[in-house]
Formats: sequence, structure tokens, C-alpha cells
Amino acid sequence: MAKNRVADVPVDFQELIEFYRNATAQARKPVFSRHIALKFASPGPSNCKNRRFARFPCVIHGKFVMMNVFSQFFTRAGQSNAPERKISRVAPLIALAGTGRPAWSDRDAAALTRLAYARNAVAYRCIRMISEAAASVRLDVFRGAEELDDHPLGQLIARPNPRQAGPDLFEAIYGNLLCFGNAYIELASVNGAPREMYSLRPDRVRVVPGPDGWPDAYEYAATGHAMTLRVDGEGMPPILHLKVFDPLDDHYGMAPLAAAQVAVDIHTAASNWNKALLDNSARPSGALVY
Repeated sequence: MAKNRVADVPVDFQELIEFYRNATAQARKPVFSRHIALKFASPGPSNCKNRRFARFPCVIHGKFVMMNVFSQFFTRAGQSNAPERKISRVAPLIALAGTGRPAWSDRDAAALTRLAYARNAVAYRCIRMISEAAASVRLDVFRGAEELDDHPLGQLIARPNPRQAGPDLFEAIYGNLLCFGNAYIELASVNGAPREMYSLRPDRVRVVPGPDGWPDAYEYAATGHAMTLRVDGEGMPPILHLKVFDPLDDHYGMAPLAAAQVAVDIHTAASNWNKALLDNSARPSGALVY
């Protein structure tokens, strides 16, 4: 059969389909190898009226006839266009191998405190229970076996500054130790005698080491201003640094909250997932149907 065969076919669309179906069944091979040429037996629309031959796609009575419409008629007898599929009893099952890498929160003490203490109810409650219980312990001043009720140190502990009572100050100290691993107590003295105590935020304090590696001063920055508290002079130092033991740091302590970071992240991620599911009207994002 010629590569481009000319056939007198009706212009009617349904009759055109029947013609190619019958021609394919009789020849048992593709009618045309690449192109299809049509000879119009009757006048068609204006764009095909004066043309003896037309190749697909062309317009027949205002309809676009595409090659894929007749692709099912241009195959050999007994041949299917459907892709081959392997017969398997486990075909509907999809197995995914491998796990993704976990994304942990920032190890920075301030960022971890905002994530755990401010957004995780379990971590918040644990820190509050420990700091409140420790701050509720009564502190007394003794000289030998004698209790001194009116000693200046006892009065300073009971009322460390005009804005805080003793339990309030110690609760802040213990909370800073749990969240940051560090607590800084500033001592205000008058003529060498201690008069007031304040708890400084650990995220605002920086250790200034000296030539021998030991701290020479502490720099406290707040509201755009920095203040240096030196501890290398004589007399009582103006600041006391309390820290939790850290085997990998010479100047700063390790926060217990940092050791609980994995548990906090897992609990927070589970809470976020549950909240997203509720926001989605408890509809899962997908389902595996077998």
C-alpha cells in the first residue's frame, strides 16, 4: 500500500470513522504509515473547499479531527495500545524505604527557652514546680547553734530589693539555672556593706575572661547599653555567677533544659501535628488503600 493513499470518503464524521475501521480490519495493517490524505467528495467549508488533499489535523465541517482520535484504528489486528502490566498479588501495595533526618530546635539557650518554657506545657510545669519548691525553703542565719533573727544577712534574704521578696528572687535564680544553666546575682553595696541583690537575665550577661583564662569581668547589656562589672579587684565582687556543671565549657554552665531538648521537640511536634489535624477537620492528608 502506498505511503500516502487517496480515498474517496464521505465528509460525514461518523461515516469517516466507519470507513477507516473497515479499511483497517480488511487490510490488517495500518492504512497509512505516517500521514493521512483525504479527497473530499463533496464541498466542505470554505477553508477546505478548494483543496483536493488535506492532512490531519484539518477542519471538517467546523470540527478539529486529531490524529489520536483514529490511533486505535491504525494498529494491526490483535495488537493493543495498552501498556504491559506485570501480574502481581502485591501490585496495589507501595513500600517506602528510608527515613528522613529529624529537624531539632536550636541549641541556643534563649531560643530553646522560648520554645520549651513558653510553648510547651510539660516543660513549663516542670520548671515552675522545681523553682517554686526550691524557693519556698526557709533560709535562716545561725552563729554556731544560735539562730540570729535580726542579722543583716537574714534581712537581706527576706527582702533582697524593693521590687522583690526573698522567694521571688530565688525562684528567678533557680529558674535561670534550669533554663540557661547559669544564674547571675548582682550585689549592690553601700560603703562596702551589701544592701540589695538582683537576679540578672543570663542571656544578657557575657563573661570577659582575663589573660589567665579566669573571668576578669562580666558585661551586662540591656536596652542598648552595656555595663561592665569587674571581679578582679579587692573586696566583695559585685556579681556572683552560679552555674550547672558542663564538662565542655570553662565559663558557662549546661542547661538542664538543653538535655531535655529531644523530649521537648518530640512532644511539641506531636502537639503541632494534632493541632494541624484538628484544623483540617480531622481529615488525614492521605490514605494507603490495599
